[in-house]
Amino acid sequence: MFSDTGGGHRSAAEAIIEALDKKHPGRFDTEMVDFFKDYGPPPLNMAGPTYPAMSNMKLVWYVGYRILDDIKRMDALYRTLKPYTKPYLKRLFKEHPCDLFVSVHSIVNQPILSSQYRKAPLITVVVDLVYPPAFWYQKETELIITPTEPAYQRGLLLGVPPEKMCLVGLPISSRFCEMKTDPARIRKKYGWAINRPLVLMIGGGEGMGKIRPSALAINKANLPISLVIVTGKNQKLMKQLKDQTWNIPVHVYGFSKELPEFMKAADILLTKAGPTTLCEAYQMGKPIIIFSYVPGQEKGNVIYTVENGAGVYASSADRVVEALRGWLENPKKKELAARASKKLARPKAADKIADILAEHLAGR
Repeated sequence: MFSDTGGGHRSAAEAIIEALDKKHPGRFDTEMVDFFKDYGPPPLNMAGPTYPAMSNMKLVWYVGYRILDDIKRMDALYRTLKPYTKPYLKRLFKEHPCDLFVSVHSIVNQPILSSQYRKAPLITVVVDLVYPPAFWYQKETELIITPTEPAYQRGLLLGVPPEKMCLVGLPISSRFCEMKTDPARIRKKYGWAINRPLVLMIGGGEGMGKIRPSALAINKANLPISLVIVTGKNQKLMKQLKDQTWNIPVHVYGFSKELPEFMKAADILLTKAGPTTLCEAYQMGKPIIIFSYVPGQEKGNVIYTVENGAGVYASSADRVVEALRGWLENPKKKELAARASKKLARPKAADKIADILAEHLAGR
C-alpha cells in the first residue's frame, strides 16, 4: 500500500518487492496498490497529482502537519470520514484479497486497521527518517518497522509497545547497494567531463525544491565543476534548464531509471531532503548539500544529516555556491562528509524487511 505523494513511498514499495523476489523467489505474489488514486474518494483521489503544489505551500503544509500530527485528532478525522470511505475500502478488500498488508504510507494505516472488511494483518514500514507523523504509529498494527533510532524512539514516546517495533532501516533498491561500475566509465558512457568534479542535483521524483535558482547561481559563479540535473517529472523545469545558456558543462535529464549510475559517478550530491534520496546517498557515501525540505517531516532529515557530519544545509542559492566552493577548495572536508555519510547507510534494510515479511507469512 503506497501513494505517489512524493516518490519515496513508491521507491520503498518497489525495493521491498525486489528483495522478496530475490531472497524468497516464487514464494509470494505481490501487488502495489496506490491507495489514494485507486481507492480514495474525491478529492482524496487527487492527493498524488496535487502533492507538488501543496507541499510547495510551506506555511500551509507545516500548519497541516502540526494539526494532523496527533493520533487523537487523526482518529476523530477518520471517524468523521468513515461513512464516506466505507464503500471504497470494501471494494479494496474485495479486489485485493491477501494474507498480509504492507503499508509504506502513514495515512493508509488507520483506514485499513479500522475496516470491518479487513481479514489480514498489517505491517507498517516507516519511511520518514526522524520526525514521522504520529499516525504512522497505530498500536493495532502487527509490526512497525522503523528506519532510524529517532523514528524508533518516537514510537516508544507515542506508547507503541517495543515488541511491536523494530529498527531495520529504510528500504532502497539493490542497485544503490551493489553498484560496482567505475565512476569514470559511467561518465564516459554519458559523455560527461572526466577531469572536473561532478555535482549531481536532484529534487526527488517531482523535481521539487530550489533547483533552478541554485543551478543558475552555480552557473554565474562559474565554478570548476560539471553539473548533472535530474528534474524528475517536472517537464516545465526540464525545458527551462535545457533552454538556459550555461558557462559550465551542464546535462539535464527528466525522470530517469539510471539514478544509481548518476549518483555513483557524482562527487557531490545537491538535493532536497527526501528520505529515500538521502538514504541512497548514505549508501554510496556521497557528501550532501541539502538545498530545501518539506516543512514538518523532512526538517528532521536535515538535522540528522548535518548533525552526523554527512552534509550541510544551504538555505539559499548563494549558500549553495558557498558550500560547493568550500568543499572544492578543501577536499578533506568533503571527504570527511563522505565518510560520515557512508556510516549512516543500512545496506541490508530491504533484505531484512523481506525476511521479516516471510517470517510473518510462514505457514500461510
